Amino acid sequence: MAFSAVILLYIIDQLIQTTPWIPLLAVTLYLVSPIHFEQNSFVLQSVEVMIGFNLMFVGMIALGMPGNKVSPKRLIFGMLFLTASFSIYPSIVIGASTLAIIILHLHELNKPFATFSVYFRHLVRYIALILSSLLTYVALDQIIKYFAHAPKNSYIQTAWGHMDTSLLMQIALAKFKQFFIFPNQPFELSVVTYLAVVTFALVLIMGLIRKQIRWTILLDIIAEYILVLSLLILLGNMIGPIRSLTPTVPLVMIVYSLTVMTMMPNKRLLLVVGMSFSIFALMLSKTTSDLEQSFIISYENEVKFSDKIVTSVQELGINNFDQYRLVIVGEKRFNSPLTEMGEMIGNTHYNWDLDSPTGSNRRVTNFLSSQGYKFATVSPTDYRKAQRISLKMKTFPAKGGIKILGKMIVVNLKNTDIVN
Repeated sequence: MAFSAVILLYIIDQLIQTTPWIPLLAVTLYLVSPIHFEQNSFVLQSVEVMIGFNLMFVGMIALGMPGNKVSPKRLIFGMLFLTASFSIYPSIVIGASTLAIIILHLHELNKPFATFSVYFRHLVRYIALILSSLLTYVALDQIIKYFAHAPKNSYIQTAWGHMDTSLLMQIALAKFKQFFIFPNQPFELSVVTYLAVVTFALVLIMGLIRKQIRWTILLDIIAEYILVLSLLILLGNMIGPIRSLTPTVPLVMIVYSLTVMTMMPNKRLLLVVGMSFSIFALMLSKTTSDLEQSFIISYENEVKFSDKIVTSVQELGINNFDQYRLVIVGEKRFNSPLTEMGEMIGNTHYNWDLDSPTGSNRRVTNFLSSQGYKFATVSPTDYRKAQRISLKMKTFPAKGGIKILGKMIVVNLKNTDIVN
């Protein structure tokens, strides 16, 4: 994260000349975004995704800033960096597109393009380079999947064409209002909408006062906001996993805040606006800290609970775990009144993927394996059988909450004590 912040400060420094604390404050908003922690707490992806972010930032630098000549060799390296970043986390494609618009936006704040055609020429250049990198990634991905005989991944699918269009439009509008209009905790995505409106209005008003409206900057503001909404537009029925909105949302926060601060007509107003953004940064930092504490506490409680299950299994005389399938029925949460819930943060392996054919067992088995307890893989048949058996069991950790049937260990976390 710190390295990506340094790269962003370098990009800003190359494009605009302003008081040093302004870019520093804008990048601070990027750093403390709780969306980043939602992504980085996703343990299996955190390091790889941050590498992907940094590859994307370096790749965009290699492609060159507006007005700078770039050698073919440098362009190739830039495209390779982008291709590598897309292969790590595909939503970085949206982040790269956003950063391209932001680069043009920041350039215009310092030195407006002479004509619309010059602006669109630079825009088309970035689009072509990013699209070429994307096509390269898609081609390589398909080749690797073909030779590796990898199954198709249906993790996220668009709802367009699979649902009634009018109904889907209503769902999309409801999701837009829920996340981008009404206040929402803990990610405060609605702030992006309010800031977009303020930034657009400020640029327009200052343009009218100075009798020189920056039309291309207004287009940039709209394009950046559309990119924030791009997953909702593409999917129709969801905004995507919250973690996939990074780095797009934090990057847009940077450019909107920079635009507002650099457009201030006097130092007094600038200080007031700077203080407002500083307070907002502190609020985001507090939210991120709360999410971090919630994650740590939930993880510690999950480890203790897992140890309790394993101890109970050992008390039944079983130590060769790899010969047994541990099947969890029901869910277990470790929330408290102080828990700050994210999309993933606040949840555990014991209450995730409950609607899958094996419930949460794939995640639980992997988690226990990471703790040194290697159980055999649970099949959908095992899970269905365990669900039937659990109806006559108590709720763990009560006596009778765990049962052994051959090579299958059933742990009931579902409250069935009231079932007739």
